[in-house]
Amino acid sequence: MAATAWGSSQEIGPTKTSLSAARMTPLPGPPGRELRLIEEPVVPFAHPTLGFVGGMHCLVTAGPTWEPLDRVRRLTNFSTGTLGTALANQLAAAGHTVRLLRSETATAVPPVAAVETVPFSSGSDLAARFLERATDGSIAIFHAAAVGDFSIGRTFETNDDGESRLISSGKISTRNGSLWVELRPTPKLLMDLRDWYPQALVVGWKFEVDGTRDEVLGKARAQIDECRTDACVANGPAHGPGFTLLTRTGQQPLATPGDLIGELVRLLDPVK
Repeated sequence: MAATAWGSSQEIGPTKTSLSAARMTPLPGPPGRELRLIEEPVVPFAHPTLGFVGGMHCLVTAGPTWEPLDRVRRLTNFSTGTLGTALANQLAAAGHTVRLLRSETATAVPPVAAVETVPFSSGSDLAARFLERATDGSIAIFHAAAVGDFSIGRTFETNDDGESRLISSGKISTRNGSLWVELRPTPKLLMDLRDWYPQALVVGWKFEVDGTRDEVLGKARAQIDECRTDACVANGPAHGPGFTLLTRTGQQPLATPGDLIGELVRLLDPVK
């Protein structure tokens, strides 16, 4: 059965070549807890929410965005892209067609050959990659990338008299004293995905450092409502060990990245 996705009409489902490539490549993981690729044959299905038959088209994001201070320095975060890359691998092994939007600075092991990889840099560049592939067809989006909350605006240098001067340079010199850098909040990319992909199953992430576990879960539920997503993965120091996968109808605590990836793949399971 054919379906429209990625802006064109094509037969949905994995090829023998892509699935074999996924099965031959092991997934990284901590000693004794390596992630295993799914080996079961792919069975076409009708998803209860998406009404989609066959292996899904999936769009996964992974790794950090970065914003330039000048031509040699940048503002970024500690994301490695490991979880998003492992999720893309597992989705491909389960028979889905996967496109991974992966940060050009991600340090995780590259994905298997079955996964098409598209690099991104800044938050605006990632948004452009999403817009290039916008569709009203059925698709699953797993937005695991760590999008920076701020971009860099104006930069000022301050002299010994406390006077500030706006500066712009390919490489800002350290000899001129202290700098004041304006940080501008970046647009919330997740809030636009429902407009760009109206029929998609969309999963977001909520990583929090401060607060309590209950507060993190409350923010995750708010994200689902405000961004019109279908699910949210909550984690971070404020959440504590492991993850919580929240949907519109409930929540499930998950101990390890492998457990989380398994449940995310199962969101696309056939009707039992």
